[in-house]
Amino acid sequence: MPPMKKITSLSFLLTCLPLPGWAGWYEVRNYTGTLGSHSVHMSLQTYMWLQQGQLGKVDGSYYYDEHRIPIALHGKQQTEKQLELCEEPDKKCPITLTVTDQGASGTWRDGTRTLPINLQQVGRLDNTDDNNQLLEGNVEVPMWSRTQDRMFLGVYGIQAPVETYQVPYITMKAVKEVEIKTGNLVRTLEVDDMAGLLMTPIYMNIEATVQSNGVNVLIEHGDGRMGYDETRVIPD
Repeated sequence: MPPMKKITSLSFLLTCLPLPGWAGWYEVRNYTGTLGSHSVHMSLQTYMWLQQGQLGKVDGSYYYDEHRIPIALHGKQQTEKQLELCEEPDKKCPITLTVTDQGASGTWRDGTRTLPINLQQVGRLDNTDDNNQLLEGNVEVPMWSRTQDRMFLGVYGIQAPVETYQVPYITMKAVKEVEIKTGNLVRTLEVDDMAGLLMTPIYMNIEATVQSNGVNVLIEHGDGRMGYDETRVIPD
């Protein structure tokens, strides 16, 4: 798989800006449901807080349950609830969605077919308020980076207050390594504190590459203004 672009200009800018308390910039909703007759998992991230309430970009990641290969999504908000989403690497924009507090519905079009999309919200993450960080349901984020045989899910949860941060905050608690062919869980990696909080799209907080000594799993951390990388080497 081609290497992921490490840092966008927005990512670099954000890591240099002072943030109030431990507010972040993640507004993420996770869904399960169907695209046509196929079962899917989808995760979408908006940026209303960063854009000061203005409509703007959307990022996401989704996969068909029978294939388990994450597809990166990039798009924009037509309205606060209406989304247009493009798939990587083709740059085609086949998905339109209407989002509610319970789920999302819309269509996938490729020029010859129109397939319905029906999704139920199963998890939500919002860490833009340092005094009231929100995590509901199941927030396992399908990362964009994968190997030929493995996909990776960032499992987010609430960290209890510690000396540095006096209120509970959201962080990545573990990484699930899943075999693409079978869907079996290969292993769960526990991660250091403040994991998964650096990159602007949440889907870039893990990067996996195959090396001669195994799979290098790079996990981004948000501790400090520029953050830091934690690297794990696991058997291929």
